Amino acid sequence: MGGWFKKEIKTLDDLKGLKIRIPGFAGEIMSELGVLVTNLAPGELYSSLE
Repeated sequence: MGGWFKKEIKTLDDLKGLKIRIPGFAGEIMSELGVLVTNLAPGELYSSLE
């Protein structure tokens, strides 16, 4: 799994407050680490990127 982030992620503390679109079990794990999990409908994804 990867992504593009403004700053380098070196520790778990760097994840706190990040917004990531990741559904399911992985999203639950990431939210336990302090990530703000966002779920979008597939049709809304393109407009969100703009």
